[in-house]
Amino acid sequence: MEWRGSGIYGWPTNQDKYRTWMLLHSLKSSSMLPWVCFGDFNEVLYTFEKVGARGCNMRELEAFAASCQECNLYDLGSRGTSMTWSNGRRGATNVQKRLDRFFTTPDWSILFPSSWVLNLPRVASDHSPILLSQEASPAGGGKKRGFRFEHMWLRDNRLSGVIEDAWMSGIRKGLGTDPAALVRGCAEKLTEWNVTTFGHVQRSIRAKIKRLETLQKQPRYDSNR
Repeated sequence: MEWRGSGIYGWPTNQDKYRTWMLLHSLKSSSMLPWVCFGDFNEVLYTFEKVGARGCNMRELEAFAASCQECNLYDLGSRGTSMTWSNGRRGATNVQKRLDRFFTTPDWSILFPSSWVLNLPRVASDHSPILLSQEASPAGGGKKRGFRFEHMWLRDNRLSGVIEDAWMSGIRKGLGTDPAALVRGCAEKLTEWNVTTFGHVQRSIRAKIKRLETLQKQPRYDSNR
């Protein structure tokens, strides 16, 4: 079954936001395929999706909601941090909004009934990355993670030696005619080397990201922090 996806970056200024709603209508009319539409829409859909400072622009909020209804788009909801954008200020001047999301048409949701969205912690941006998963269970539900090359390995001058040793070990085992087996052997050795060499760094990063996620789930920052 074919389907389509559209990435959106909404116009940020109030006087231009109508262009975003016109774009949604144009995209909707261009195809009848099941549709997933995602990105930074630069507008909230409900009043509770903004905390801090003044209230919402009800005119734009209602125009956003009307466009979604006319285009048969439904919010997939999300887990993780509730707000996906912050102005980064402290105390009473802090403003947070849910600007980033996934919408789908009903026929797309029927194709992928187990889909769910995770809002990740903000790290190097004022926006949260948003992740769409089609797995039946939440991330980290016990499924073994596949091999992934880590960029930080390139900073260690021992990397080439680990790869060379693993490759030659595979050749000595008679795997010279099976490149896939040689690559798997390298991946296993690199994984072992990563645990002994960088494991403490990665544990620290995971702990800090978890702490950051906890802080960002709070509706507003404490001005005394």
